[in-house]
Amino acid sequence: MSDGVRVDADRVRGVADALAVSAEALGDAADFVADAGFGTAGAGRNYGDLGAAYSQAHLGLGRAVRAWRSSVDDISDALTTAMNEYEQQDDATSYAIESHR
Repeated sequence: MSDGVRVDADRVRGVADALAVSAEALGDAADFVADAGFGTAGAGRNYGDLGAAYSQAHLGLGRAVRAWRSSVDDISDALTTAMNEYEQQDDATSYAIESHR
């Protein structure tokens, strides 16, 4: 027979909070990595097709890191929601058990 399952909701929420901080850092990194250091006009004028391709590659990196940030945010939100629902269910179950005594 099992002693049941115990979830440390505070610890899981701590993980969710840490993920939210990481997501914010990823957002900052996305802005940084998307900037090639020169605009498309400068890329074309000074570097031709290679400069334009380089600029586009940086923009693609920025989009990829933003997508990563979005995924990390989603995981953080899902963990928080799960812990909120877990605690609500746990409280309701505890109340149901205690109210019959």
